[in-house]
Amino acid sequence: LVACVVTGYWLHVPEQAYYALIVSLLLGTPALSIIGAIGSALTLGVRYSGVLLTLITMPLYIPVLIFGTSSVNAAILGLAWNAQIYLLGALLVVSLTLAPFAIAAALKINLG
Repeated sequence: LVACVVTGYWLHVPEQAYYALIVSLLLGTPALSIIGAIGSALTLGVRYSGVLLTLITMPLYIPVLIFGTSSVNAAILGLAWNAQIYLLGALLVVSLTLAPFAIAAALKINLG
């Protein structure tokens, strides 16, 4: 988070967008990590799992990235960015809720 704020300063991001940047990173980063954990559990023990992991997780990453960048863009333009943050929060809650079940099922299939 500190590096993103410093980088935003170097790139002349307006001050009103820093709060949106920090909040979107706080909500988006755990969601991306959880989605990656699900993909890793699905590709465990598979040869050439890197390509398969990319194909599985990329469609799930796209909404998180779109809503995160959209919230910062709306804040830069001076528009309301609450809706994007609410959707990022919803994606985080859904991924936190469903990820343990998906990871457990994937590990049971791959290891068992």
